[in-house]
Amino acid sequence: MGAGDRREPVAAFAEKFLGLWRDHGAGDAYPGDLFADAPAGRPRGRATGLYAPAVCDVLGFAAAKMIRRILGLAKVIDLEAIEDRDRRALCERRCLRLARDLMVNVERYATAGAVATAARRLRRLGVERL
Repeated sequence: MGAGDRREPVAAFAEKFLGLWRDHGAGDAYPGDLFADAPAGRPRGRATGLYAPAVCDVLGFAAAKMIRRILGLAKVIDLEAIEDRDRRALCERRCLRLARDLMVNVERYATAGAVATAARRLRRLGVERL
């Protein structure tokens, strides 16, 4: 994915992953001669089954990093720059709630658009609903 690429990041990752699998899928786990009679030399279904868990891992890692950056010592400058303490606390609560949902309900987030939609939904919630 280049700097000017506006495609859905998850779809772009899947496209790149499957392209690399198809064109350069050699290695100890899936040697080429094992799949010599498969279409295009590699079983696409297996590759598709591999990238979905990778996306889940990426989202889980992102969620853990969000939590660590808010609750730990390495703060998020965008949040720290909010001078109004109540407003900053509300923003942090929203971020923490999204991070938790990313970890617990990762299957809801098949696209980056789904993550953005969840963030917008949380932004509309008042403090009493968080």
